[in-house]
Amino acid sequence: MNEAEFDKLANELFGDALLPHGFTSEGSRFCTFHRKAKANEDVHHLIMPDIGSRGVWYDIKVAAVSPKLDPLFDKKFPDEIGMFTNNLLSKYDGVGITQQQFNCKTEENFRRLFEKDVRPLLENQAIPFLDKIQTIGDLLPLITIDFVRGLALHSIGKKKEAVPLLEAAVAQFSGEKDPDLKATVHHIEEILKG
Repeated sequence: MNEAEFDKLANELFGDALLPHGFTSEGSRFCTFHRKAKANEDVHHLIMPDIGSRGVWYDIKVAAVSPKLDPLFDKKFPDEIGMFTNNLLSKYDGVGITQQQFNCKTEENFRRLFEKDVRPLLENQAIPFLDKIQTIGDLLPLITIDFVRGLALHSIGKKKEAVPLLEAAVAQFSGEKDPDLKATVHHIEEILKG
């Protein structure tokens, strides 16, 4: 299956399962589904089926993200937003570090296995997992990247804990040429000044 075929079918099947839970793929060039958390406009929930390079399997990323944790959020959302948590969906550990590959070699396989395996995982694992993440404070224990943890701590008023993490990020990334990293460093420097 090629990427265009995958995206079309994923939008149909995932859309049918996720739209009743408030998700949309509006604004996505692919098949990234997103919604705002019910309790907090600063937290967004994502579910992203992602096809493998040979087009015979896909995995599913599940994440909560926030513009307060990524200075380039508006530029990247929804398809290219950074993931800062262990965020793969599997029957083995729900949402976590285990990658499960779901067959999509043919449309028939995709449809059959979606109904058998994927829809129940979305309804019983992914949605309840995301429903528990309504604030940046809820997201904080899941963040695996130090500077993002610093941004989260700072945004919830824990500046004393945030500063060492943010200063370490500036020291680590200040010589980088990548425009996105430069923008992130500038954003962190502005936070540290304030």
